[in-house]
Amino acid sequence: MSYPADAFIRSTGKQAHLGSLMFLRGEWVLSARFETPQEPIERTLILTGPNAGSIHGRFVDYGLCTAPDVTAEVRISSPGQWNEERSHALPASLVVADDGLHQLWGHIAGSPVHRYGFTLDGYPLEKEEHELAPFLQFSSYEVWLRRNGKILSDKPLFTVGG
Repeated sequence: MSYPADAFIRSTGKQAHLGSLMFLRGEWVLSARFETPQEPIERTLILTGPNAGSIHGRFVDYGLCTAPDVTAEVRISSPGQWNEERSHALPASLVVADDGLHQLWGHIAGSPVHRYGFTLDGYPLEKEEHELAPFLQFSSYEVWLRRNGKILSDKPLFTVGG
């Protein structure tokens, strides 16, 4: 698998643009944020590895970050391989919402009961969306990169739950 080198930039987790994918500490992560009454709080949702599904503060490490003009496309292997969870979305899962938008879910590190979902561009879901059930979700999916509407490689950047 190869990608154009200009599809990535060097960045720290703290400096990464919202919705970017980063390779940090050997894992792929999504740069996300929580909206609070005082101000937004930057977060990192880990997508791969042993900590997949956990949400942390932004990491200070340098890593490889997708360039601002590169977007993620999420693919599932089969529409028939979803599971329906009636109580909550599973950490690191891809949720397909009624409006067709994709959501990536995780939990606050060290507190699995505190679950949150984010859009692919790193924005948090509204409180009401967290309370909707059942969740139509996929525990395995592929993440591909696009630029100007074109896929950048013949293989996914990474696979979750593969």
